[in-house]
Amino acid sequence: MPQYELKESAASLGSLINLYKITLGPRGKVTSRLVHSYSPQEQYPLGSDRYYNDRPNLFLDILDLLDGHDWEDTSSQKESAQVRTSPDQVGGEKTVHLRTLCERSLRKAADGSGNARRFKDARSLWNNIQSHASRGLVRPQDNPIVEVRRSHNWKRNQPFKDVPADPQAWLVISVYSRSNPRKDSFYAFRGLPATLEALSQSQDQTQSKNAAAFLRAMEDNADYPTYGQVAALLEDSNMIVFHNDASFSNWLRQQTRGSEEIFRETPVEVTVEPDPSLPEEDPSYLPPQSRLTVGRLAKILAQEN
Repeated sequence: MPQYELKESAASLGSLINLYKITLGPRGKVTSRLVHSYSPQEQYPLGSDRYYNDRPNLFLDILDLLDGHDWEDTSSQKESAQVRTSPDQVGGEKTVHLRTLCERSLRKAADGSGNARRFKDARSLWNNIQSHASRGLVRPQDNPIVEVRRSHNWKRNQPFKDVPADPQAWLVISVYSRSNPRKDSFYAFRGLPATLEALSQSQDQTQSKNAAAFLRAMEDNADYPTYGQVAALLEDSNMIVFHNDASFSNWLRQQTRGSEEIFRETPVEVTVEPDPSLPEEDPSYLPPQSRLTVGRLAKILAQEN
């Protein structure tokens, strides 16, 4: 479920944008809280008044939410406390995406006022928001998340359950649920875009619908799912996460030496977004979909010919 939602409503003096913070509660109950209704003057790209008067600014406030800093609009406590359990149906409102608002802000900033700084900020606003959101989540130096069984699985007490997922990480599933570990495949996905794109083509309508929703939230709102949400989407509470190729390769080799779950000849169904800097004839190149043995995949990830 996306972390926030933007709704547009008509107002006598212009268009109001309502920002809702969405929370997934017990037993999958979804609630959303109205954080603030942004007037047209609070929808400009720079909004320097924020730094002097602590005034709301749509784009800065969304970045706060994406960074994990929740907040309450103290100037409108009654309105902010509104909670709705069906975020898709609100009278007089329609969903609008952050990307659309960034494009709209560029048109507003190009109004001939001569404010070059504001126009420059608006022109690069969406790219800057995307870069900021993904930069905070890509953690190639982090340790892999491999303690995912029993009390640490993604349905129970996994510490990273509510952490937004690294969009470039390896997501490995079905390692511990195969009847024949030597012959049955497990699955490895590199990167959230490739993962969600593949799942959006699933024959399971619920899975494909949810994957498409997560993909739209990333592409249109720079809003990333949590690890717990990804594990639920992949239907594996023992999903393993690796933040770089080297740690995945090392783990595969360790498992083949001392584990009963993975062998060198165990097949792996691999889904990735190919590295555009590598030609297809490069030994390290991985196509969008491939079926490899564990030994071969470990060798490719270690960049060994």
